[in-house]
Amino acid sequence: MKKIPFLHMAAMAAVLSLASCSDDESESVNNEPGQVTAAANTEAATDYDYSATAKQVNLAGSSATSDDESVTTEGSKVTITQSGVYHVSGTLADGQLVVDADENAVVKLVFDGVSITSSTNAAIDIENADKVIIRVQQGTTNTITDASGNSQNGAIYSRTKLSIFGTGTLTVNGNDAAAIRSEGGVVLKESTFILNADDVAVSTDFNITVPSGDFTVNAQGDGFSADTDINITGGTINIAQSQDGFEAGAVNIAAGTVRITASADGIDADGANTSANTEIYLKGGYLYVNAAQNGLDAQGNIVVDGGTLVIDGPTAGSSAAVNFTGNFNINNGVVVAVSGNGTIDAPSETSGQNAVLLDFESTQDAETVVHLQSTTGANLFTFKPAHSFKKILVSTAAVADNGSYQLYTGGTVTGDITDGWYDFISYIGGVLQATFTVTGTVTTVQSANL
Repeated sequence: MKKIPFLHMAAMAAVLSLASCSDDESESVNNEPGQVTAAANTEAATDYDYSATAKQVNLAGSSATSDDESVTTEGSKVTITQSGVYHVSGTLADGQLVVDADENAVVKLVFDGVSITSSTNAAIDIENADKVIIRVQQGTTNTITDASGNSQNGAIYSRTKLSIFGTGTLTVNGNDAAAIRSEGGVVLKESTFILNADDVAVSTDFNITVPSGDFTVNAQGDGFSADTDINITGGTINIAQSQDGFEAGAVNIAAGTVRITASADGIDADGANTSANTEIYLKGGYLYVNAAQNGLDAQGNIVVDGGTLVIDGPTAGSSAAVNFTGNFNINNGVVVAVSGNGTIDAPSETSGQNAVLLDFESTQDAETVVHLQSTTGANLFTFKPAHSFKKILVSTAAVADNGSYQLYTGGTVTGDITDGWYDFISYIGGVLQATFTVTGTVTTVQSANL
């Protein structure tokens, strides 16, 4: 995963320069780049109050106009210099929208059918403000595109806290590095986001928060990368291409639907720069990971307290479906982890919910149906892995102490299937591989017939 550098020394120099100025002098350099201090971003009710009269910014190809003196235009470069609400519409074929306001300013933008392309730098360049909030107008389509060779490392680039919401569609094309790059924390919600990036799709030095929204992500680097925390509390996120899907100090998923396809790790949490004592925490929602390397990789603890976790992989080397250095506790919910190379770190004995580890003697072909049922015929689990596999970990509330179960492979399945998982099924014709009794937190079932 390629890290994107920041100009921290330049930022520090600007701060020191301001500190040495008199009051009059500080006014004269009020908009120098880098004076703001990036920070974590938390939602406030006032963020979404757009009741103030909006100032109009009209983009017109190679130029722009505005009805307010707080907006300056220089050819196709538009600069906003004060707090307020700004209604932006139209197209800049090769230009830039800049926010360069006071360090305490809160700038609110309304994107109403905006298309901005830059051939030299970030198309949206947020240099100075306390926070910038973008509302994507309902029913509109908006596109932001930067240039290869962009020194600001993002099609949307922010030195401060950035929030984007609304019920329209926002497409961001990061042709040099990130689609969205912020030195402050990022909140993304409600909108339909289409994020294409030559490196990381969404990158920040602080936190990423997603309460809602519909995301389609194609990234040559990581999908979401945060130095502190990634918090998902709703929405639908489809990372169709990435190296690491999520990379952060800690990743917390409480609700929503997340699907990750990754050429490296599905989720990589290193425990750095975060106060969390659990590096990967699944409390609810649905998480599907199809990763070539580790499905979940935590330099610390993994806890599943609810929701559904499906890991279909890995396929590479010594990677593990679940890898951790602390504890892996499954206390509630549904967990299915498939290993193509036979490596799965089993849940810890301190888990509150039982698990079954299916261990096949030889590697099984992709799309071989695996079926678990009680000896009385009640369905427990039916799955069709996308890759060849050797081990499968299954944990649900139905895996009862001293319960008796049967393992089948092959056969015919009818019913709904999502990411290889069957629901409302009818299963017939499989080959019985093993009959077993659950004897503890983790019961290993070995099949010598395959």
